[in-house]
Amino acid sequence: MNKIMAGTLYLLLLLTALTAPGYTARILGVAPFPAPSHQILLTSLFKELANRGHHLTVITPLPLKENKPTNYVEIQTGITMQDIFAQEHVHRSPLSDALLNRLSGAFDRLAARESIHAQPETKNEVQRGRTKLQFLRYDCLEQSTGCQNW
Repeated sequence: MNKIMAGTLYLLLLLTALTAPGYTARILGVAPFPAPSHQILLTSLFKELANRGHHLTVITPLPLKENKPTNYVEIQTGITMQDIFAQEHVHRSPLSDALLNRLSGAFDRLAARESIHAQPETKNEVQRGRTKLQFLRYDCLEQSTGCQNW
């Protein structure tokens, strides 16, 4: 009798676990730096989230070339490494003033953020308002401090 009750309880728990509802989310990912080495982790994460049923909108300068899931939308920024190097050359101080360089980098990131948010595709995606919007972001722009949020 105990084995039958234990088996029935196990089956009931298994059935409950398998039929429990799963919820998906709309996720906006921002990967602004145009270097493949910085985006390997994010691209893998975004694709896996899309494969698991989440709707991904990714703002990136490096679009996926193949195997893009149907629920994966990309907004291309058009930022290139040449743009980044041009900003570095113009805006960075030749002096080794760490504070000045950090402030300059912060202003550069603010300008990049404003240009990304000003794009019509970004505004349309954010202003849809049909469901909750979760936001995921990741940056590796500062060599001296490693990864930073902005």
